[in-house]
Amino acid sequence: MALGFTERLLTRSGARPGDLVCVTGDLGRALAGLLVWKHGLEVPEKVRDALYEKFLEPKARVEEGVKLSGLANAAIDISDGLSKELHLLARRSGVKIEVEARKLPIREEVGEVAAALGLDPVWIALASGEEFELVFTIPESLLDECPVQCTIVGRVAEGAGVYITTDEKRLEMPVMGWEHLDRGSLNPRKGPPITF
Repeated sequence: MALGFTERLLTRSGARPGDLVCVTGDLGRALAGLLVWKHGLEVPEKVRDALYEKFLEPKARVEEGVKLSGLANAAIDISDGLSKELHLLARRSGVKIEVEARKLPIREEVGEVAAALGLDPVWIALASGEEFELVFTIPESLLDECPVQCTIVGRVAEGAGVYITTDEKRLEMPVMGWEHLDRGSLNPRKGPPITF
């Protein structure tokens, strides 16, 4: 538990239609690093180091969160997977969230692990927990004032649910990521629940 004071509370329930959906950093390295370790994959040292940096030494975006508190409408850290956090933001805010797969910030090291295991790198990015990145929504009119480096991955709209668009199709995004007290919640041997 943490107790404190703030001038403006940044919650999970403040996303508004028209907001941009943004993320800090890159996505998927934490899960990709776990998969390398779990499956004993042989990868180049440079790739392993890039993945293990995120997997073994995550850095919380506390400073970025403080800076965003004056501009963002809603935010949450990506601890259980981007997919789960987006569903939580949409549900708590009573909105629909649309994400574009091609805009997700996925490093090539994640793609290499995905290819080695026959997985989709987008699935890894959406399901990867313990990222310690932030996903937040911000009015488009305030984007130029945004004080943190981020990637725009989608938009908030009226409605409900979370959707992802690729070049070929628009799909309802499944809830993917860490399920507490479920040993098989991220078993990649079962394969991803959906391909993009």
